[in-house]
Amino acid sequence: MNLSDAIKLFYEGEVTSDTIRLVLNTDINDIVGAAEEIGEATDYVLESALEHAKERADELSDLAELVRNRYLLLNAIPDGTAREINVRAAEFLAKLNNGAEPISDEDLQKLSASESWQDRLEAAWTVRDRNDELASSIKESFSKDPFEDEDGCFLIREGAGFYE
Repeated sequence: MNLSDAIKLFYEGEVTSDTIRLVLNTDINDIVGAAEEIGEATDYVLESALEHAKERADELSDLAELVRNRYLLLNAIPDGTAREINVRAAEFLAKLNNGAEPISDEDLQKLSASESWQDRLEAAWTVRDRNDELASSIKESFSKDPFEDEDGCFLIREGAGFYE
């Protein structure tokens, strides 16, 4: 299956784990070209791929490092915005972090205390729906997180469930 056909499946509701893998493993410049070919925005294609990946996180846990290193850390995308892609990546990773092999408390604390806003974003989404003592403490610390994106959104606060 070619990339353009795989992307079309996202919008037709016929997505498989292999389709998601194909798109997420493809070089971003190739995704840009395929998205343009079918008249879609690259950022929406990647958001869709990551949303579908989250729905199948147990099947796609092998993509965790790719998602963390490519999509959570993405800073720019041609003709689009990377921030929603960063958020979708954090949501996928959070689903894994709270899944069958949960993140350790130590690793979660490291993410939450990181200087990297992307690490804190992953931690925020990981603790968002948790009510244990550690998660509650991390959520509280994120209620005033200073990171603000270029549109004035407090992504870490919002990830932890705090909206202004």
